[in-house]
Amino acid sequence: MSLRGDKDTTKDIDMVFGTKEGATAFVSALKRSSFTEERDLPDMYGQLDAFAIMKDDDLFWVDVFYRRVCKKFYLSSGVKERAEEWGSFGDFRLLLTSREDIFLSKSVTERDRDLEDMMVLYREVLDSDVIFEECDTQTENSEKIWHLFLAKKIDEMEEMYEVTVPWKEDLVEIGGRILLERKVPDLVADRPSTVAQIAEEYYVEEDVVKSVLTELEDKGVIKVDRKRRPNLYFLDNE
Repeated sequence: MSLRGDKDTTKDIDMVFGTKEGATAFVSALKRSSFTEERDLPDMYGQLDAFAIMKDDDLFWVDVFYRRVCKKFYLSSGVKERAEEWGSFGDFRLLLTSREDIFLSKSVTERDRDLEDMMVLYREVLDSDVIFEECDTQTENSEKIWHLFLAKKIDEMEEMYEVTVPWKEDLVEIGGRILLERKVPDLVADRPSTVAQIAEEYYVEEDVVKSVLTELEDKGVIKVDRKRRPNLYFLDNE
């Protein structure tokens, strides 16, 4: 963000490498340039799951990651393709992550300054289609539902900065559908349920629940007892 001029200063730099060899070589180069590796760190740094955390004599920090940031955001093919080259230095090429991907990656942290960064990025007029596409990709490769992760963080941003993000509700709806697709089969296996009961269980609109249940029924994942009113959805274990 600083290199693009989106903000004036930064407390640290996050470097993400696609190969362990690249991350190792970079850490070695930093050590030859007056940086030392920090090992005695506060608990909050454990959440980063960094490959290495480096600091120089001026207390400038470089957080080095291998493929995944904060145990959550991973270096997908889309993230790589959208990154733009800023410069080459011998064998080292520096690429800047797109604003959309930075915005998304900051939704997994709990630092106040990341909310501030998200607001700065949002004012740059982000491409929401890119954000939704990457949410899909990250969700496919995670147990987390990124649409809901991001919507929650946007809630905090809206409250802090008194703004309204028009596409937040679309994130909530898509995330709600994914949540239902993942959770409903287990729910109705344990406890056959109606549309209203499922909607109440997961805080999702009934229209969304009906749509997902229809898809799951068409795929043969769940069954429905239409002799009951209201209809009862269940898992046929036979």
